[in-house]
Amino acid sequence: MKFYESIEGHKILDEKYWPEKLKEYLEKEDMFLVKNIKTDSVVLDVGSGEGRHIKLLSKKCKRVFGIDYSRTMVDYSKRVLGSYNNLTILNEDIKDSKFPKESFDYIICMFNTFGNMDLETQKIFLRKVSEFIKSNGIIFLSVYSEKAKETQVEFYNRIGLIVKGSDEDLVYTDRFISERFSKDKIKRIVGSSGLKIKNIIELNDISLLLEIEKGDQ
Repeated sequence: MKFYESIEGHKILDEKYWPEKLKEYLEKEDMFLVKNIKTDSVVLDVGSGEGRHIKLLSKKCKRVFGIDYSRTMVDYSKRVLGSYNNLTILNEDIKDSKFPKESFDYIICMFNTFGNMDLETQKIFLRKVSEFIKSNGIIFLSVYSEKAKETQVEFYNRIGLIVKGSDEDLVYTDRFISERFSKDKIKRIVGSSGLKIKNIIELNDISLLLEIEKGDQ
């Protein structure tokens, strides 16, 4: 999304633009990951953005990889996190990633990154992470819940996007389309890939966090 390459795109990183429910969602994401990802693990963050999660996890994990297709975000996170010698940040799209099979103990994709992908990219993402995760590894995926519409619209207006409309599942802006999910909907999408949802956690009333495992091999 070209929005992330613009000056306005950096407003996403500024807490003063976050509605209260969004701030709560992101804070609970951070706390969950720090609590549930084990020390001495190897982690991949898909859509690592400005480096919020890879910074947290680099302090406790053996090795952390972040990938993001936004050159601006990657350059920013490399500049800020350059002193972390167990951290690798790559400017690439998950569709083009070529990590060896079963490379990671954990793969994370947070802050509704999955919901900002089109359907074809979602399918590729699920196939790729199924290849890259170890047989006993865990994928953590967080998305907007079906109750998030009001917060989405408020947030996008605050950061300077033009909200063109919305429907049952989607908010349409001038830069991208953002999806939200009921539990049944996200179960169908993930289940169709052959992955297995172990648990769905409501971080707050606008967000869901999924704990996903490999399906039967």
